[in-house]
Amino acid sequence: MKIKTLLLLAMLSSPSFAYYCDQTSDGAIDGAVDGAITGAVVGGIVDGSSGAAAGAAIGGGAGAVGGAIDGAYDEETCEVATDIVEEEVIEDDIIEEEIIEDEYYD
Repeated sequence: MKIKTLLLLAMLSSPSFAYYCDQTSDGAIDGAVDGAITGAVVGGIVDGSSGAAAGAAIGGGAGAVGGAIDGAYDEETCEVATDIVEEEVIEDDIIEEEIIEDEYYD
């Protein structure tokens, strides 16, 4: 019975989206809380009060992992973060080229 509860909790607590752009601690906290609540409810239904405690612990852990992966995903934030990284890479390339040109022509 505990394996069925564990599998059900893992399925319900798994992340719905695998976006990696905006992994925030807020997302992990939200995931842990949501997972614990879901785990307690499902565990209580399946296995009584002892199942609720176990479900909250298992669901909280699984929810924290899912929340950390999902984070507080926001498409605009993701795009801005990606643009900033691209700009930094381009700036680094330009600086390297300028240094090479200065050394070559000096």
